[in-house]
Formats: sequence, structure tokens, C-alpha cells
Amino acid sequence: MRDPAIVVQGFDRPNISLEVRIFSDEEAKRRACLDEVEGAEKPGLLYVATRQHAEEMTDDLCKRAINAAFYHAGMKAAEREQIQNAFMAGEIDVVVAATAFGMGIDEADIRFVFHYDIPGSLDAYYQAIGRGGRDGQPARALLFY
Repeated sequence: MRDPAIVVQGFDRPNISLEVRIFSDEEAKRRACLDEVEGAEKPGLLYVATRQHAEEMTDDLCKRAINAAFYHAGMKAAEREQIQNAFMAGEIDVVVAATAFGMGIDEADIRFVFHYDIPGSLDAYYQAIGRGGRDGQPARALLFY
């Protein structure tokens, strides 16, 4: 490489606010999550644990007139690529995804990264929320527990 750009920085991301909401009722959790996504500044990511959750939550968001699409490993590669490209081009406001989405995503203006389900590890959570606010502007990371 000739004259590469070298970026070195630590783990601290003070522009990302971290929140956890605790629920004892699944329906209340679902409504709260949908409300938060609806009211949040876009674009954003909503992570879920299963393909079924991805499709159901996307359907619920679309019923609220939110430009959302689901993304999971059960889709054909071409479909996944189309969703990713549309999100990067600003044609989709919210991607509801299983953990398959996000590797290689370097979209600077993601304003929120919400988790409807708990990720498999703390490392996975940290990596996912790190997709928010890469432009240095405020971003929200919210876990629905």
C-alpha cells in the first residue's frame, strides 16, 4: 500500500450511550422495543436471536410505517447482499438482523443498535454496539432484557 490511512484508537466510545431495560412480560418488552425503534433517530440496527424474530419484528415495524428489512442466515446470499447494499445506500432505515448482519458494515451514521435478545457473549455485544456512532456523533445501545 502506498500512503495508507492509519487509524489508532482505544476501546472507549463516549458517544455511545448504554442502556438496559428489564421486563417480566414478553409482550410489554416487544411493545417497548417497537416504540423505541419507532421513536429513535435513524438509521439503526435491531438485533434478535432467531430468524423468526427477525421476520416478525420487521413485519411489526413495517405496520408502523418504518422502512425496515430483515436479514438472517436463512436468506439467499443475493438477498442478504441486496439488503446490506440498500441499508448502506440509505434506502432502508432499520435492519432487523440475526447475528449474521454487520460484519464488514462500516456505515458511519448508525444512530442506534438495539438488542431485543441477549447476544451470545459480551464480545459479540461489544462488537455489535460498536457499529453505532462511528461518525463520532451520539448513538444509543439499548438491550431489552
